[in-house]
Amino acid sequence: FKKVLLSIKDDQIQFRAIVGAETTFVSDSLDKCLLLVHVYVDDIWVRSNSQSLIDRLYRILSGHFSLTRDSLSLYLGLKFTKTRWGITVDLRQFLSEMGTKFDLANRRSVTTTPLPSTLTMHELKGTDVKPADQHFYQSLLGHVMYAATKIRPDLSYSIATLGRFSASPSKAATNLLIRVASYLYYTRNFRMLFPYEKYDEITVTCLSDASFASQLEDYGSLSGYLIYVNHCLVSWKAAKLRCTPLSSSEAEYQALSLCSQEGLWVHRILTQISDTVLNKIKVFGDNLPSLKWVTNENYKRARYVLPIFHRIRFHHARGDLTVQYCDTKSMVADILTKPLSGELHDKHRRSMNVLNFDENDQLLEEIGKIPGSEQ
Repeated sequence: FKKVLLSIKDDQIQFRAIVGAETTFVSDSLDKCLLLVHVYVDDIWVRSNSQSLIDRLYRILSGHFSLTRDSLSLYLGLKFTKTRWGITVDLRQFLSEMGTKFDLANRRSVTTTPLPSTLTMHELKGTDVKPADQHFYQSLLGHVMYAATKIRPDLSYSIATLGRFSASPSKAATNLLIRVASYLYYTRNFRMLFPYEKYDEITVTCLSDASFASQLEDYGSLSGYLIYVNHCLVSWKAAKLRCTPLSSSEAEYQALSLCSQEGLWVHRILTQISDTVLNKIKVFGDNLPSLKWVTNENYKRARYVLPIFHRIRFHHARGDLTVQYCDTKSMVADILTKPLSGELHDKHRRSMNVLNFDENDQLLEEIGKIPGSEQ
């Protein structure tokens, strides 16, 4: 597909590859008609603001391949639905099959939080491992991980924590993984919403958080970030920091740096496919000293930080991004670094556009807010 797309020489269609996203191609004409193509193995997704361009591309590609044309509805277990609020993506069919395979329907229902808010890492250690338990654990973990990386960012902390025990899972870790899978199964009506928006400009908003020395066996820290394009969540991650920080401020500073890298990548992609005005990237953190390190205030205390994490200072000085403070209660990325109470978990889940819909595609709860959305 790639060679054919780049070789098309048409009056209205001439593709170029997106730098940083090598499987995505764009063609933009003088009349502001945009044609976007994403290639995945032997499938292509086509998006455009001109139906005639899509038809024209289909006729051109039909001369090279045998194509089956259809609207995007079900793909790799993901179901796409158009609603009055926006486009939703769910995994109900996949999760129903998961429930049957692991007999989750006959287990205790969990609908409050995936993990208890009082969880400590010491509870997960153990040596009572059997080969059958390991296979069960890894298989179930893979199913939950697929959902967490596709449409359920509220499970990212659970995966980052329980995934570390896949080589030798204890009974306690297995029970907690079953609890997370049960929560996922009994909340299978939750969907990720990409809301319809009318806007004259685009803003990339990055939320960053870290939990210092939360990994008690080696005093490691966990970091997490959320990347929004206007009000659409497009990227998220929860992972252990590879470099052990010496303080909570250093942990937050490392998390800010990693978050800004992802935000800059998303911003660079948008500059190549959109002619809409792009604002500076907004990076939010809930630790004031780490934010001051970015702006060169009180910087001497950051002298022990590895140089690789100082890249955010370069981009801030160049004017590519701004850093702003967000209080901890409003920091949505907090859900990626620690287990939360039911009320706070639901609040942040809704802010990530993971929402409850009924079978008639009706939204059953209010969409949450993100820092900076009211500005």
